[in-house]
Amino acid sequence: MRSISHKKIFRAVRLAFMVLIFIAVFFAPTFRASADDLAASTPGAGFGGTNPQSVGLVNPLSCDNLGCVADAVINFLLDIAFVLVSIMALIGGFQMMTAGGNPEKFTKGRNTLYYAVIGFAVVLVAKGAASIIKSIIK
Repeated sequence: MRSISHKKIFRAVRLAFMVLIFIAVFFAPTFRASADDLAASTPGAGFGGTNPQSVGLVNPLSCDNLGCVADAVINFLLDIAFVLVSIMALIGGFQMMTAGGNPEKFTKGRNTLYYAVIGFAVVLVAKGAASIIKSIIK
């Protein structure tokens, strides 16, 4: 029987915890709607309305067209990119500081920082390109 090291278990638990926090922070407010919100936003909807058979849904993006939805999605992804680049910069800096003279570990930390900056630059260029295309279409 093969034993699983404590490091692998700790990594799996840490990853699961980070995914749960990500879901809770970014997606829970989007899907949250109580019966009072539904009743207040849609006449006759929800509990105690004039027509209990109809059900209304709240638009969390409050967008009417595809351009507005695209802007909301791009801004959401940009917010995620800000958080991720900050985390990756901390991880890369920590790897470099704890290398202890080992050139392989130092290079790994430097590459983590390098790829975080490149990824963030790609996200910023995509945001700029979307803005340019949107201004050309209007």
